[in-house]
Amino acid sequence: MHTRADTVTSTAGDTLSTIAWRYYGTSRGQVERILAANLGLSAQPAVLPAGITIRLPAPPEETPLIRTLNLWD
Repeated sequence: MHTRADTVTSTAGDTLSTIAWRYYGTSRGQVERILAANLGLSAQPAVLPAGITIRLPAPPEETPLIRTLNLWD
């Protein structure tokens, strides 16, 4: 996981979700943060073409804990 703002260059077939997963370990909430840091990126198709430079904002200080319920416990 990266701790500061970085940039990445897309390769053919990348999506913002896969880039977020690769750099943050999750895509939950990160795609929105990437879009907010890269004005105009939302105009690109969902499957990104190669060669787009994308700014990756630093990860949030703390990820909120999401409680789940197991029905069979």
